[in-house]
Amino acid sequence: MGTWIWLGRVSLPTVALGAALLAGCNNLNHSPERQTALLEDNSAPARVTSHEAANVEVALGRTLENRGANEQAMTAYKEALHRDPHCVEAYVRLGILYDLQGNGKESFKCYRQALKERPGDADIFCNMGYSFYLQRRWAEAEMNLRQALALKPEHQRAHTNLGLVLARTERLDEALVEFRTAKCSVADAHVNVAFALALDGKLPEARRYYQLALAADPGCEAAKSGLSEVQTLLARTSKPEHRRPVTAIAATPPIMMETPTTNPIRLTAASAPASATATLSFGADD
Repeated sequence: MGTWIWLGRVSLPTVALGAALLAGCNNLNHSPERQTALLEDNSAPARVTSHEAANVEVALGRTLENRGANEQAMTAYKEALHRDPHCVEAYVRLGILYDLQGNGKESFKCYRQALKERPGDADIFCNMGYSFYLQRRWAEAEMNLRQALALKPEHQRAHTNLGLVLARTERLDEALVEFRTAKCSVADAHVNVAFALALDGKLPEARRYYQLALAADPGCEAAKSGLSEVQTLLARTSKPEHRRPVTAIAATPPIMMETPTTNPIRLTAASAPASATATLSFGADD
């Protein structure tokens, strides 16, 4: 068994540390000779750099996030920044979790600091743009998403998120272009526009776009389920006792944080976390 390294509240064998470091901040150079020396030196406690210590905290934070322990994950990311104030990954993950809490003010601070450490990072601009989207700050969302695309034109998440902003600001044809550029099918692009319309309570328009999606692909399950939900809501709101604005028929789109997607954004009344809460379109675009 490898030598145990104590890092404040976290202890783990250097074998585990070597794996954990792969998930943390970038720009670290761990040569095979360095790793071998750590594993074979049983005579004294190993010395760990601030970068390495921060990476352990980031790896711990990611594990806690995967378990749904977001508060504990935030503590780990803050500890990472205490050990290494230049750890971009910790700033970004902390910003995402603040967004999940609906705390746009704190998330903006994290993204801004991340950009100071890594200027010109398209993923960070994309995350910040989506953060503004969650706050319904359309102009700022669009500006940051277009900046992400200026830096990385093929950034699929940025195209998807920009499509959402355009759809929410009634630029539907432009939104369809963005969704198609993000490699959505014709049907899926129409489903995404329908979802955005439904979020704003524009149910007849949403129904039309779900129908257009089915015209493009009669087997599109997302369009079928979305259309069914919208028709149910329309029937419900047509009754006098239910005639009031539809404010939260769905949450934010269920796009996964970590990977780009070409899947349609689905209308779901069961969504939960941030803005109107749900899984967020954050993360690194491959």
